[in-house]
Amino acid sequence: MREIIKKYIKAIVIVVSVLMLINMISLELVLDFLTQTQNITVDKFINGIEIKDNVCIVNEYVDEYCDKNFKWYMVLNENGEILYSNDLPDELNKTYTVSDIASASKWYLSGYSVDIIQIPNGLTILGNDGELYWKKNLKISKNTMLACIITAIINNIIITVLLSLLFAKKIITKIKKITDGIMSLSNGEQVILEESGDLKDISKALNIVSKNIDMQKKKIQENEKIKKDWMSGITHDVRTPLAVIIGKCEELKELDSNKIVNMKIKTIQNQSFKIKYLIDDLSLLNNLDINNIIIKKERTKLDQIIRECVADIMNMYDDNDYTIQLESNAKSDELYMEADEHLLKRAFTNILLNSLVHNEYKCFINIVIEKQEEEIKIVFVDDGIGVDTKELIVLNNREGNNSSLHGWGTIVVKKIIELHNGKVEFEKAKKGMKVCILLPLR
Repeated sequence: MREIIKKYIKAIVIVVSVLMLINMISLELVLDFLTQTQNITVDKFINGIEIKDNVCIVNEYVDEYCDKNFKWYMVLNENGEILYSNDLPDELNKTYTVSDIASASKWYLSGYSVDIIQIPNGLTILGNDGELYWKKNLKISKNTMLACIITAIINNIIITVLLSLLFAKKIITKIKKITDGIMSLSNGEQVILEESGDLKDISKALNIVSKNIDMQKKKIQENEKIKKDWMSGITHDVRTPLAVIIGKCEELKELDSNKIVNMKIKTIQNQSFKIKYLIDDLSLLNNLDINNIIIKKERTKLDQIIRECVADIMNMYDDNDYTIQLESNAKSDELYMEADEHLLKRAFTNILLNSLVHNEYKCFINIVIEKQEEEIKIVFVDDGIGVDTKELIVLNNREGNNSSLHGWGTIVVKKIIELHNGKVEFEKAKKGMKVCILLPLR
C-alpha cells in the first residue's frame, strides 16, 4: 500500500512541477508578446495626437482606440491645462499640477484607474472605472522575485502532496475493502461490498461471485445432507434383516450336522458378516464426515486392543486356514497411549478383515508392534494375493470415498488413525499386503 501511495504522489509532483515550469515559460512568452504589441499601439497612439500653439489635434484612430478601451480620456499641455477631452467626468479638475499627475501615475485619479502616456508637448490621461480595474504600483528585486517563484513551487508541491495523500487514502481504502473481500471469498465467507465510486464495477463483480458461490455452497450442503440422510437410513434398514440372517444361520448349523450343509451355511454366515461390517463402515464413515462422533480418548493399552481384535476375528472365522500371529519388542506396560479404544479397535479389525476377505481360502497374518522413541509402530503383513501398484496409489493418496477393491474399510482406517494424529501407509509385501501404522505415544 505504501509503495502505491509513494509512486502516486511522486507522479503527481512531477506532473505538477512540469506544468508549473511550462506555465512560467508560456507566461514569459505571452508577456513579451503583449509588451511588443503594446509598444506598437503606444507609438501609433502618440503619433495620432499633435499639440501645436496650445491647440490639440486628435485623429480618428485615437478616438476609436480610446472609445473601445477606456471610459474617458484627456490631453494636457506641459502646464497641466486640458487641451482636449472626451466623456470627461464633471467631478474632475480642469487643470492639474505636477504633484497631481505624479500621484495619478501611481494610484488613482478621483477614484478612477488611469493610464498616463507621454506625448510631445504634453500628456494623455486615459481613465476607467475604479471598481472594475485594479491598479497597484509594485517594485521588486530580481532576487526577491526568484525567491517568490521558488516558494510558490515548494508550496504547490506541498499542497499537491497533501491532496494526493487525501485522494490516495480514499482509493487505498476502497482497494483494501476489495482485497479483504477477495480474502474472505478465499476463506469461503460471503462478501457484500458497497457498489459505489470508481471501483464500483469490481465491487459489483465480487458481490455477484460471492452470491453465486454462496448459492453453490448451499446446494452442495443440501445434496450432502440428502446423501447422508439416505446413507443413515439405508444402513439402518439393512442391519435388521442381516441380523436375522446371521441368527438363522446359527440355528441351522445346530439343527443339521451334515458337513456339506454346514459349509454352505458357514459361507452364507461369513458373507453376511462381510455385509454387516460393510454397513457398519458406511455408517461410521458417514458419521465421521459430518463430525457426528464424539472422540473419547482414554489411557489405552494397544497390544490388548489388538489381541481382542484377533480374538473376535478368529471367533467369526474359525476355519483352520486362517492364522494370526502377534509379536512385540516392548513390554505390555510400555504400550499405553491416549486413544479412543472403540475407534482404534474398529481400525485394527478392518485391517484384519481386509486380509481375510480378499484371501478366502488361506491366509497367514503377522502383526508386529514396535515401541520407538516418541511413537508406536504397528505393522500388519499377510501372505495373500497382494495388491497392484495402481491400487496402492489410490489407497495412499485418495481423499474421498472409493468403491475400489480395498474400499470403505481402508478409508475408515485412515480417518481413525488421522483422528489420533497418526499415519497409515499401505505397501506391497513380499507376497501379500503390508499396512504400517504410526501412532504418537503422547
